[in-house]
Amino acid sequence: MSNPFYQQMSPTDTPKRLKFFLALMTTFTLGPAFFPQFTPFLALSQEGIDRFYFWQWISYGLFEPSSGGLSFALIIQLAFSLYVLWIFGRSLIDRLGLPRFLAIFLGAALVGGLTASRLLSALNSPRLFINSAPPLYACLFAWTLLNANATVFLFFAIPLNACRALYVFLGISLLIDLSHGDWPSAAALAAALAYTYFFTLAACQMLSPFSFLHRFEKAFIRFSSRLKRWPQKTPQTYRSSKIYDIRSGRPVLDDEQFMDAMLTRISLYGEESISPEDKRRMEQISQRKKK
Repeated sequence: MSNPFYQQMSPTDTPKRLKFFLALMTTFTLGPAFFPQFTPFLALSQEGIDRFYFWQWISYGLFEPSSGGLSFALIIQLAFSLYVLWIFGRSLIDRLGLPRFLAIFLGAALVGGLTASRLLSALNSPRLFINSAPPLYACLFAWTLLNANATVFLFFAIPLNACRALYVFLGISLLIDLSHGDWPSAAALAAALAYTYFFTLAACQMLSPFSFLHRFEKAFIRFSSRLKRWPQKTPQTYRSSKIYDIRSGRPVLDDEQFMDAMLTRISLYGEESISPEDKRRMEQISQRKKK
């Protein structure tokens, strides 16, 4: 079975902007590990916001917390976060383009940071808040919405449907946060996922794999289309983007495969799941076949 989780990805085809975020996350994690005095400038705190350190609303999600110095656990945690960002970030950039990837990654970090900041203020907590889960899970969630029928391998060995894998990861993360009474982390993650869900619906104009929400999603997509807040055509994005087969997750190369994939998507999710660019291409193919 094809598996887009292991599509051909190597450092040579990693976009420069994604390399920048990978390097930034590495620097932000290792820097405070060796120089703890930098942590109050990067971690989110009520004291920092009171001092107008507004970058903390995003920087808190770009590194891993260190319990003091460099440790094996910190290296493993950093390696896993970098791997998740590399795999899913690369796929999202290929599918949606760089601007929309940045909107998902940085937007989720900002929404999660604002939510956590609000809770820290309400609880009057002096805590230094560090949590990379909101932006990383946002990438995973957006990828799952676009590749719901793909198969991923949990712990590199257990094959799972993409949606089920998402449930497992989210369930573990939320269970850990709630069992420790870490309400800011749980609220930040929930807010980031909600932002990603609505952004992906509006940007991609397609239904999610959650069938019980389709009626609401169709209304939301129609509403967002009327507002036209997202450009219908972005040359830089669509020149480099690819159409993916909804069943296999593989890029569609020719017109025949494209038509099959679009017809399958319509049969599963309805005509509203097809973007304006896809509709135009379908019309062009139909006209060529008539001639």
